[in-house]
Amino acid sequence: MKYTQLRSTRPPTPTRPSESEVLTGKFLAEFCKRDEVVIATKLFFPVSMTEARFAAGATSQVPPNTQGLSRKRIFHAVDASLKRLNTDYIDLYQIHRWDARTPIEETMEALHDVVKAGKARYIGGSSMRAWQFAKAQQVAKEISQESPGPSSAPASCPSWTTRQPPSSCACRQTNSRRWAKATSRTR
Repeated sequence: MKYTQLRSTRPPTPTRPSESEVLTGKFLAEFCKRDEVVIATKLFFPVSMTEARFAAGATSQVPPNTQGLSRKRIFHAVDASLKRLNTDYIDLYQIHRWDARTPIEETMEALHDVVKAGKARYIGGSSMRAWQFAKAQQVAKEISQESPGPSSAPASCPSWTTRQPPSSCACRQTNSRRWAKATSRTR
């Protein structure tokens, strides 16, 4: 049975290990039409085994620009993901967590530039607190006010398309059940 026959439109593609993106790219090329699938991937952690060795604690210092959400890292990571996925664009590009070492202004402007360049259609985030999403969204609005689009178009704002709440292997309660529980208390 083909994966696409399972009624799923988004195969999971974590950025570590990078082999998952390579396999996803091969699968999509062989079994799917690009316009019929949604490709989503994340960035933050190292993606190569060399980079992962440093992140796993083999040394006390992680090499610069191998993880996190700096402008250089984002541009490198999106280009590497596009190459591994063998595609021209990513439908949903998500940051995997908050990066306390990089100013959120730098991260949001870089994500905005990735979307403007056509390398990603939408941005999202995961494993962040509500105040972090709110702060990032405020920065995105400020960026769009500083660099509005053409006069005939509204200012483009790199706003969040998705927010993936943290999950745990120990507690696999679905997000929809958690949401239903939380919202039923407020009704």
